[in-house]
Amino acid sequence: EMPSDADACIDLPDDVECAIASFPYQYDAMPWHGLFGGPLYYAQYFAESWMFEYLSGLDDFANHKLTPEELVRLYGLHVAIMGFASNYFNSRALGSALL
Repeated sequence: EMPSDADACIDLPDDVECAIASFPYQYDAMPWHGLFGGPLYYAQYFAESWMFEYLSGLDDFANHKLTPEELVRLYGLHVAIMGFASNYFNSRALGSALL
């Protein structure tokens, strides 16, 4: 849960809880974002960052909020979002080396 005065919450209506799930979804056409900005993008961003912390051997990865097993499940979200955008058809359309 984020503090209600967090910068990310400024644009939310007063009657909406300040949480990642409250942010709007927005199509952005950027495959490296999974084609959408919003709650899932932010969640997968943190999952990737925390996985890097864990793999680097930091003892306090994810601010001591997750177990390694929970982190692996959460990281699956990042993998799924990247798989959604990084596929054969998008690779051909964007002239990517992902082929």
